[in-house]
Amino acid sequence: LFRSVEAFLETLFEAATEEDLDALMQALPDDDEEATAVATVGNGLPRLREMALEGAPRNSVELRDRQAAVLGLAEAAWAALLDDGLAPDAACLNAYYSVYSRALRRKRAAAIYDTFAERFPDRFPDARTARHAVELRCRLGDLEGAR
Repeated sequence: LFRSVEAFLETLFEAATEEDLDALMQALPDDDEEATAVATVGNGLPRLREMALEGAPRNSVELRDRQAAVLGLAEAAWAALLDDGLAPDAACLNAYYSVYSRALRRKRAAAIYDTFAERFPDRFPDARTARHAVELRCRLGDLEGAR
């Protein structure tokens, strides 16, 4: 269904409505009949929100640790993609970039942007990249730079 985890995540982040998200989640195959199927339980979005709140950080240490874990997963996924000799598409490039832009890691996001723009000029940057870059600038309070 999806060519990579990054492509799925990007599609997930792009879901505009609860109906889009429900359709996306219901399209996923169930691995195990006994598994908890978040995708097919009623309204997928409310359950995802509920699950996110269950594991939400309650203090700055938990938040820092959770962010470190997410960054570690992104690095592992990126390394696996490259180790398998796969050529990242625009969605993969943007998904990886967005992990750092959404984590407000300005220097790392800039380094990734520069590297990708040089190595993959046919796929990066694109409109998604611009959204992530503008969001990063806005969240850092640089509204003038977001223009």
